[in-house]
Amino acid sequence: MSTRHPGIGVIIRRITVRVRDVSAAGCLLESADLLPEGTVGQLELTIDGERHLETLQVCRSTRSSGGGLPWRAGARFLSLAAPPATSVRNVVARFEILDELGSPSRFRSQIWHSPNR
Repeated sequence: MSTRHPGIGVIIRRITVRVRDVSAAGCLLESADLLPEGTVGQLELTIDGERHLETLQVCRSTRSSGGGLPWRAGARFLSLAAPPATSVRNVVARFEILDELGSPSRFRSQIWHSPNR
């Protein structure tokens, strides 16, 4: 006998973003795609060859005027558990210290998100 249950699923998209600003609390992202307010996702940054992940929520999203990518989104990092030493916020806190000392760094970023229901 076959039992049918409605399936629960999540649609996940991988969206390339440019991190315009980042702090230990959140970040400002630019994207070719709209990141709707309330969207929860995971930011992946590659910093000095190491992969770092951080869960975030988009707080605001606006269309950007001028050159560059057309959408900007302000996001806050979510505290789902104590962040590990390799989390984006902890790495950024270390970069803030390095920035004060004048040491530059480069990183690439991507964000995945699932639409709110």
